[in-house]
Amino acid sequence: HLESSELMSVLESRVYWPSMAENIQMYAHECSNCQIVKEVKKELEYEKMIEKIMTKFLHNEIYINYEILYEILTDNSVNLIEEVVRHFMSQLQTRYCRTISYHLQINRKMKHLNEILSNMLMKYL
Repeated sequence: HLESSELMSVLESRVYWPSMAENIQMYAHECSNCQIVKEVKKELEYEKMIEKIMTKFLHNEIYINYEILYEILTDNSVNLIEEVVRHFMSQLQTRYCRTISYHLQINRKMKHLNEILSNMLMKYL
């Protein structure tokens, strides 16, 4: 559905009730599908939370199960380069590698892997 202001302008030409604006705003704000699809705003606290989750995931699910990480290969997104993850990887003596930006075959595979990891992390939380 539309955002609350757009939804309000569409509906007010057809229907009216006294608490219409509040109801539409509440509906748009609490819609579970919108919450899932809506782009998450990048705020510092969420970025730090993601770093902690990623660090915990790397330690608990990868490092403990497989014991040694020699290197981690990611695409060129900056979300994995943050200081906490870098510090964690240096403690494990793990090398961090990024793909070449123009090597699309690797980037596609990395995007697919990141999607799988993202789904795993969402289930993990």
